[in-house]
Amino acid sequence: MVKFSGNLARLVLGVGLVAALPTKRAANLKAFDISEPQSSSFWSCVVSDGYGKAVIRGYQQACGVGGEVDPNFLTSYKAAKAAGVSKVDGYMFPCTYILICPALCMFSYPLQGTGTQSGTVCKSPQTQLDEFLDYIGDNSMDLEYLWFDVEPTSGACNAWNLSPSSNLALAQEWVSILKASELKWGIYGNG
Repeated sequence: MVKFSGNLARLVLGVGLVAALPTKRAANLKAFDISEPQSSSFWSCVVSDGYGKAVIRGYQQACGVGGEVDPNFLTSYKAAKAAGVSKVDGYMFPCTYILICPALCMFSYPLQGTGTQSGTVCKSPQTQLDEFLDYIGDNSMDLEYLWFDVEPTSGACNAWNLSPSSNLALAQEWVSILKASELKWGIYGNG
């Protein structure tokens, strides 16, 4: 479970509740998210079943390299558009694990991220965001919203499994750079 406390817990809960409340305009919009490429028959099926929005993973943990644009992002985006999905969003599932900083730490606080990994350091939040947004721009992708995925994992990457104060510090750093991008961002998560 993600360990948030105080104001961040209320923020995440509040954002989740706001995102879950349908607006009059979007009350009947059926949507789904995907993280793997799908067949053309899948895309035909979701359109014929009335799904109007796809939320596609655009950036992944890839903790072995410190985070990367999902190699299937553009293919999935093009497939959704070609099938007639009217609205496409992208989501970012960043690399976030522990780095105990030496004296010359490249981050603003001693714990960066939320898991353990031998040998590879996550790219800074700003670098990961820049890679994601540059890819979207370079490929002229028309995305309605971007989503930041806060999702605890286990295993090699072990995301978002720090103390409440360390999760809060990391989340505050991410929220700050997401806001600075001046794009339409939402936060979603599970766990």
